[in-house]
Formats: sequence, C-alpha cells, structure tokens
Amino acid sequence: MYQEPPKPNPNLCCVVRYSRARASLRHLYEVASEVLPRATRVRDLGLEMVPDLTFRQHIIKICAKSFRITKLYLVQPGAT
Repeated sequence: MYQEPPKPNPNLCCVVRYSRARASLRHLYEVASEVLPRATRVRDLGLEMVPDLTFRQHIIKICAKSFRITKLYLVQPGAT
C-alpha cells in the first residue's frame, strides 16, 4: 500500500549557504508557505559547519569534551 512521504516541518528547517563569493545571494526559500530562516552555523551529523569552512571550532569543542570526560582541563595561554 502506498504511503505519502512525510512533509518537511518548517520549524525544523533552515537555509545554509556557503560560498567563496563576497556578495551573498538573498533568495527566499519556503516550505509549506513559510519562509525558512537563515543560519550561519549548523551542526549536522555531529559536525559543526561554519561560513569560513574550517574545522577549528569543531576540533576545539571535541577536544574540550574529551578533556571533560577524562577529567583533564585544557589550559589556554593567557588564561587565569
């Protein structure tokens, strides 16, 4: 028996666009007649994506979490 696929929930969706272009295109995306909000950072499958497409923030968070789990603390230079 055929079942229709579930409709996307606009409250759980956002628009993410990464580009090397200086000027960003400002197209509005809609789901169920609702305009989707834009996000600059998004976490997908455990990986944090940021506009500059580096993994620096992701690596910092993962290392901090692993140090917390093992009860070690990362001392940053200049921190008191």
